Amino acid sequence: MAETIIESTKIDDLSGDQFRGRDVVVKPVNATDSYGVIILYAHGSGWSTRKHGEVFGAEEIKTRMRRFQRRLTEDAWIVEELLRPRSDRFGRIEDTKFYTFYGHSPLFLQKENVPKPTYRWFDRKARPVDIVKPGQEPSTTSAPPDRVDALLELANAVSRSLPFPFVRVDLYDTDRGPVCGELTLTPGGYYDFPEHVDHYLGCYFEHALVRLARDMWCGSPNLASVRNELPDFAPY
Repeated sequence: MAETIIESTKIDDLSGDQFRGRDVVVKPVNATDSYGVIILYAHGSGWSTRKHGEVFGAEEIKTRMRRFQRRLTEDAWIVEELLRPRSDRFGRIEDTKFYTFYGHSPLFLQKENVPKPTYRWFDRKARPVDIVKPGQEPSTTSAPPDRVDALLELANAVSRSLPFPFVRVDLYDTDRGPVCGELTLTPGGYYDFPEHVDHYLGCYFEHALVRLARDMWCGSPNLASVRNELPDFAPY
């Protein structure tokens, strides 16, 4: 997982002392589509939003956070380490979002935010899937990460270790290998899934429910701690 330096803080409580001298990402706890994400590069005792940009201190960071806060319902922020892409040590890294159903990832979403927001869906064999977002055209040029097989394997392993039939696993292809950035049980944002894709995902969900119930009751090493918390008798 990416290192969480500050798990939750209000804007006024942020001092910068906890991450001084480090490249970090500041982002809201509850937000979608990368809204409110601030990338900070360390320069001496301050930071910059670009690798060689204007240097500022903690108060300027708070000012930027307040601009985003106007559209947020909660003043809660986290600070994480800045992950490095494999190809460019100082470039921006984008995550790949795997939609996993207890050990199986039938779809994943590749999003890019620079130079402009784009997206493209792929199936588990890295073939493009026709899924659209109202008001935004899908990319025709975005490609899966070079090490998509390694990312897919990790996404499936993470999903299989959790007692949920569905979880979105966000992974980064970094200079130190695949890294998990975030787990989301109820992804935000709306995409228009065709009927056959809805049916496809519904089958995966139902199958995941059956396999999860089997493993929880019959004994899966991955779910041992969960199984021990279950009652001896189930009233159904």
